[in-house]
Amino acid sequence: MGWDWKTAAQQATTAERWWRTTLAPATRWWVQLVLVLALVGLALVGLAMLLRWVRVRWRMRTQLKGRVVLVTGGANGLGRQLARQLHALDAIVVLWDIDGDALRSAEEELKERVHTYLVDLTNRRSIYEVAKEVMKDVGPPDVLINNAGVVSGKPILETTDDEVLQTMAVNALAPFWTVKAFLPSMKERKSGHIVNIGSVLGIFGGAQLTDYSASKFAVFGFTECLRMELKSEGSPICTTLICPFHIDTGMFAGVTVPWYSRILFPVLKQGWVARKVVEAILMRDEVVLLRYQFWLVFLLRVLVPPWLVDRLGRVLGSYYGMKSFVGHAKKRT
Repeated sequence: MGWDWKTAAQQATTAERWWRTTLAPATRWWVQLVLVLALVGLALVGLAMLLRWVRVRWRMRTQLKGRVVLVTGGANGLGRQLARQLHALDAIVVLWDIDGDALRSAEEELKERVHTYLVDLTNRRSIYEVAKEVMKDVGPPDVLINNAGVVSGKPILETTDDEVLQTMAVNALAPFWTVKAFLPSMKERKSGHIVNIGSVLGIFGGAQLTDYSASKFAVFGFTECLRMELKSEGSPICTTLICPFHIDTGMFAGVTVPWYSRILFPVLKQGWVARKVVEAILMRDEVVLLRYQFWLVFLLRVLVPPWLVDRLGRVLGSYYGMKSFVGHAKKRT
């Protein structure tokens, strides 16, 4: 069936007549202004995204080549994806993990420019000792990525004391010890980048996540205060906080949420998240919420009263999503 130009012309004439007879001149002027501003805004956003894409692709060619990048929890999940992508950009990759078999697998896969270390991140002395080994064997890291994480996923009274301590040690305290181990060398060289993998659950809590969410709130506050401290000293060292949602690493296996929550907040692919982390390093971004709709969550958390936050959490599945959780505390982010 071909295009009916006569019908289209009649419809256009009808629309124009409605526009001129129904709306007052002042209203038409405001509508036109809003439409023009919207189009200009879309054009500017599109241009900004294009320029960012070009800058990222340009920096990918040179900025990380030969740089030492240390990733905690680097043998599995998101850490392994980060290792692959950083290695592809000719970085010297240093992986820390407690899983010796996975470390050997990563070393066999990447073959060159990779150094692996068995580290217990719940042990502060172990962190400091292995940090000295890295400084001696490879050199001081140019980029430190605190990625390792654990989750217990139980109601607070069912969470053992040891599980709480482990969650806090790996998720919240280990970044303190790694930063204290490597920040002095960054300050000496007047160069460095610290990346902390936080979580949207460090902004907005949920049932059966008391230890995990508290640890991620700690990461949020730690990174923000560290950023301000470095800036107050006039330091060029950059900090980046990454706040992802549910990543398909198996760490939150079994979690269920309403169908509309899955549409609004889809599960994130490991490779995509790793690309966003690398992009944030290249662009020296300070806070990255994955995805953009989580900026709305962040604003709601600050602007609306607690009772409304709770209602929203209930509707989105924060009350009961973890009841079907089958993951275990040794899963890494």
